[in-house]
Amino acid sequence: MSGPQPPVSTEVPNAGCSGATAFGRNDVAETSFTLAAAVAAGGALGALGRHLAISWFGHRLGPGFPYGTLAVNAVGSLLLGAFAAFATGHWRIAPEVQAFVAVGVLGAFTTVSTFALDTASLASQQRRLRAGAYVGLSVALSLAGAALGYYLVRAAFT
Repeated sequence: MSGPQPPVSTEVPNAGCSGATAFGRNDVAETSFTLAAAVAAGGALGALGRHLAISWFGHRLGPGFPYGTLAVNAVGSLLLGAFAAFATGHWRIAPEVQAFVAVGVLGAFTTVSTFALDTASLASQQRRLRAGAYVGLSVALSLAGAALGYYLVRAAFT
Protein backbone atom coordinates (compact mmCIF):
# COMPACT_ATOMS: atom_id res chain seq x y z
CA MET A 1 0.00 0.00 0.00
CA SER A 2 1.40 3.40 -0.90
CA GLY A 3 0.70 6.82 0.51
CA PRO A 4 0.73 8.11 4.04
CA GLN A 5 0.15 5.66 6.84
CA PRO A 6 -2.13 6.50 9.77
CA PRO A 7 -0.55 7.10 13.15
CA VAL A 8 -0.28 4.18 15.52
CA SER A 9 -1.21 5.90 18.76
CA THR A 10 -2.95 9.02 19.98
CA GLU A 11 -0.69 10.02 22.83
CA VAL A 12 -0.78 13.66 23.82
CA PRO A 13 2.56 15.40 24.04
CA ASN A 14 4.23 13.97 27.12
CA ALA A 15 0.99 12.70 28.65
CA GLY A 16 3.16 9.78 29.62
CA CYS A 17 6.84 10.53 29.51
CA SER A 18 8.00 10.23 25.91
CA GLY A 19 7.08 13.74 24.75
CA ALA A 20 6.12 12.33 21.34
CA THR A 21 2.68 12.41 19.80
CA ALA A 22 0.88 10.35 17.22
CA PHE A 23 0.79 13.57 15.29
CA GLY A 24 4.54 13.56 14.77
CA ARG A 25 5.64 16.40 16.99
CA ASN A 26 7.87 16.43 20.00
CA ASP A 27 7.51 20.07 21.01
CA VAL A 28 6.25 19.98 24.58
CA ALA A 29 8.72 19.31 27.37
CA GLU A 30 6.18 18.37 30.02
CA THR A 31 2.46 18.14 30.55
CA SER A 32 1.26 21.60 31.43
CA PHE A 33 -1.79 22.72 33.27
CA THR A 34 -3.15 23.95 29.94
CA LEU A 35 -2.82 20.49 28.39
CA ALA A 36 -4.41 18.86 31.41
CA ALA A 37 -7.28 21.38 31.32
CA ALA A 38 -7.74 20.75 27.59
CA VAL A 39 -8.00 16.99 28.18
CA ALA A 40 -10.42 17.49 31.08
CA ALA A 41 -12.67 19.88 29.16
CA GLY A 42 -12.68 17.68 26.08
CA GLY A 43 -13.28 14.61 28.22
CA ALA A 44 -16.36 16.17 29.77
CA LEU A 45 -17.80 16.91 26.33
CA GLY A 46 -16.89 13.48 24.95
CA ALA A 47 -18.36 11.63 27.93
CA LEU A 48 -21.58 13.63 27.69
CA GLY A 49 -21.75 12.93 23.95
CA ARG A 50 -21.25 9.21 24.55
CA HIS A 51 -23.95 9.15 27.22
CA LEU A 52 -26.43 10.96 24.97
CA ALA A 53 -25.65 8.79 21.93
CA ILE A 54 -25.86 5.50 23.85
CA SER A 55 -29.10 6.60 25.51
CA TRP A 56 -30.58 7.68 22.18
CA PHE A 57 -29.75 4.38 20.47
CA GLY A 58 -30.95 2.37 23.47
CA HIS A 59 -34.25 4.21 23.52
CA ARG A 60 -34.77 3.87 19.76
CA LEU A 61 -33.52 0.33 19.17
CA GLY A 62 -34.00 -1.39 22.51
CA PRO A 63 -31.67 -3.12 24.97
CA GLY A 64 -31.07 -6.37 23.05
CA PHE A 65 -27.82 -5.26 21.41
CA PRO A 66 -25.32 -2.49 22.34
CA TYR A 67 -25.99 -0.38 19.23
CA GLY A 68 -25.03 2.85 20.96
CA THR A 69 -21.56 1.71 22.01
CA LEU A 70 -20.99 0.23 18.56
CA ALA A 71 -21.99 3.53 16.95
CA VAL A 72 -19.87 5.77 19.19
CA ASN A 73 -16.80 3.59 18.75
CA ALA A 74 -17.17 3.47 14.95
CA VAL A 75 -17.96 7.19 14.56
CA GLY A 76 -15.32 8.18 17.11
CA SER A 77 -12.72 6.15 15.24
CA LEU A 78 -13.69 7.82 11.97
CA LEU A 79 -13.38 11.25 13.56
CA LEU A 80 -10.07 10.41 15.23
CA GLY A 81 -8.66 9.16 11.93
CA ALA A 82 -9.76 12.37 10.21
CA PHE A 83 -8.32 14.53 12.99
CA ALA A 84 -5.01 12.64 12.89
CA ALA A 85 -4.79 13.28 9.15
CA PHE A 86 -5.31 17.01 9.73
CA ALA A 87 -2.75 17.05 12.51
CA THR A 88 -0.12 15.15 10.51
CA GLY A 89 -0.75 17.03 7.27
CA HIS A 90 0.30 20.51 6.37
CA TRP A 91 -1.58 22.06 9.27
CA ARG A 92 0.05 22.93 12.53
CA ILE A 93 -2.34 22.07 15.33
CA ALA A 94 -1.44 23.26 18.80
CA PRO A 95 -0.75 20.54 21.39
CA GLU A 96 -3.63 21.87 23.49
CA VAL A 97 -6.04 21.40 20.58
CA GLN A 98 -4.65 17.91 19.95
CA ALA A 99 -5.16 17.11 23.64
CA PHE A 100 -8.68 18.57 23.68
CA VAL A 101 -9.88 16.75 20.56
CA ALA A 102 -7.95 13.45 20.40
CA VAL A 103 -7.58 12.51 24.04
CA GLY A 104 -10.35 14.56 25.62
CA VAL A 105 -13.38 14.60 23.32
CA LEU A 106 -12.75 11.50 21.23
CA GLY A 107 -11.02 9.53 23.97
CA ALA A 108 -14.01 9.97 26.26
CA PHE A 109 -16.53 9.54 23.46
CA THR A 110 -15.20 6.13 22.45
CA THR A 111 -14.90 3.40 25.04
CA VAL A 112 -13.21 0.05 25.23
CA SER A 113 -14.39 -0.57 28.78
CA THR A 114 -18.06 -0.32 27.83
CA PHE A 115 -17.37 -2.49 24.79
CA ALA A 116 -15.84 -5.16 27.03
CA LEU A 117 -18.69 -5.02 29.54
CA ASP A 118 -21.33 -5.17 26.78
CA THR A 119 -19.60 -8.22 25.31
CA ALA A 120 -19.38 -9.99 28.67
CA SER A 121 -23.02 -9.18 29.37
CA LEU A 122 -24.19 -10.65 26.07
CA ALA A 123 -22.10 -13.77 26.62
CA SER A 124 -23.39 -14.24 30.17
CA GLN A 125 -26.97 -14.02 28.88
CA GLN A 126 -26.23 -16.96 26.57
CA ARG A 127 -26.20 -14.62 23.58
CA ARG A 128 -22.81 -15.79 22.39
CA LEU A 129 -23.58 -15.35 18.69
CA ARG A 130 -24.59 -11.74 19.34
CA ALA A 131 -21.49 -11.25 21.50
CA GLY A 132 -19.27 -12.55 18.69
CA ALA A 133 -21.03 -10.41 16.10
CA TYR A 134 -20.64 -7.38 18.35
CA VAL A 135 -16.90 -7.98 18.80
CA GLY A 136 -16.38 -8.48 15.06
CA LEU A 137 -18.46 -5.47 14.07
CA SER A 138 -16.86 -3.24 16.71
CA VAL A 139 -13.32 -4.06 15.67
CA ALA A 140 -14.04 -3.95 11.93
CA LEU A 141 -16.05 -0.72 12.00
CA SER A 142 -13.64 1.05 14.35
CA LEU A 143 -10.58 0.12 12.28
CA ALA A 144 -12.35 0.93 9.02
CA GLY A 145 -13.63 4.22 10.44
CA ALA A 146 -10.19 5.34 11.59
CA ALA A 147 -8.58 4.44 8.27
CA LEU A 148 -11.41 5.97 6.24
CA GLY A 149 -11.37 9.25 8.17
CA TYR A 150 -7.60 9.50 7.86
CA TYR A 151 -7.47 8.75 4.14
CA LEU A 152 -10.47 10.93 3.23
CA VAL A 153 -8.85 13.96 4.83
CA ARG A 154 -5.49 13.16 3.24
CA ALA A 155 -7.10 12.76 -0.18
CA ALA A 156 -9.09 15.96 0.16
CA PHE A 157 -6.28 18.18 1.40
CA THR A 158 -3.04 16.88 -0.09
